Amino acid sequence: MEVHKKMRSVLEKGQWFAGLETAHQDAILAGSTLRTYRDRQTINREDTQALGLCAVIEGQVSLIRHVLEDRQLLVHVAGPGFWFGELSTLSDYLPAVTSVSRGDSQVLILPVAEFNRICDADPSFFRACAQLALQRYALVTRLLAQSQWLPKEAYLRIRLADLVDLWRMDNDGDSPIDVSISQSDLAAMIGTSRQTVNALLQRLENAGLIKVRFRKIRVLDPDRLRGGHPKTGL
Repeated sequence: MEVHKKMRSVLEKGQWFAGLETAHQDAILAGSTLRTYRDRQTINREDTQALGLCAVIEGQVSLIRHVLEDRQLLVHVAGPGFWFGELSTLSDYLPAVTSVSRGDSQVLILPVAEFNRICDADPSFFRACAQLALQRYALVTRLLAQSQWLPKEAYLRIRLADLVDLWRMDNDGDSPIDVSISQSDLAAMIGTSRQTVNALLQRLENAGLIKVRFRKIRVLDPDRLRGGHPKTGL
């Protein structure tokens, strides 16, 4: 019971879970388990069967897509309240990303079999979860287009603004917001070097848009940081 209280207290801060019917919330919590992972421990690989619908309860989880044997793209650094694994759970496809614990973490897991059981009993639950997957699809499509055509500074600004919006979707709070991410992580996200990111962040700091801290970026004005680019998908 205490475990369920802890999970609910974290998840209810997020827009998606808070927007679910109470019966759906209860079904997720009743059918889920809470697992603890060590630093750098893999949660679910992109070349293995899906664990199920997952949410970070404590700590952080890296979402990574491998491109070549020695190359990978850091898609997102997920904090408490962030859901992942929705696409593979809904579709029976292999996971789109590999999830890895950053430091010690706790992750809620609703197994695929339990997810299907809930959907069989209440088909509207599938639609509710599909909304989450479609939202992420729209976001990824936009980021793909922007990564190809925008200069690195503009793309970095958008990624930082998106990180703030994603944090707001999972937590209560207003600006300014500290994004817990390193410069190396940002470089991996936008496909450039850490030195380039450092120089770009200094320019944004000089413009009064952010404050750079150790492994954190304080975003002072997300809307101005976005620079007028639409945020379809969030």
